[in-house]
Amino acid sequence: MYFIRALLNYKIVSAGGSTAQKDANRIIYDLSKVYEKLGKTDEMIGYLIPLLNGNGSISYATELLNAYIDKNKIDKTNLKKQLDTSFQTLENLRNDGTYTLIFNGKIIFFYSVFNKTSSSFAKEVMETDFYKSL
Repeated sequence: MYFIRALLNYKIVSAGGSTAQKDANRIIYDLSKVYEKLGKTDEMIGYLIPLLNGNGSISYATELLNAYIDKNKIDKTNLKKQLDTSFQTLENLRNDGTYTLIFNGKIIFFYSVFNKTSSSFAKEVMETDFYKSL
């Protein structure tokens, strides 16, 4: 898939970190929309999780996640358990900002200009209004 190759094979480079992060966030958003059209709910939701972790797109990700939950009648209690499980799977692939996490058995790739650990990633997501609403 083109968007995953863009994240993994072609390092996002810019003079300013915010531009690189915005580009990566757009790719992540696009991946979520592609999976929505394919009817792959786990990937659709999974690709929005990194946008909840302080990379600058929290409100946008929250809006999309809430729409997906309503449209697909997703159980919030179960979703919260799936999120909690995914936090422990965070891995920094190449020490260059390319990360993976496993959401409900699906590998999710993302990029962050910020250094993440499982605990810092989980803490940032757990502090969002979206997570607290589950």
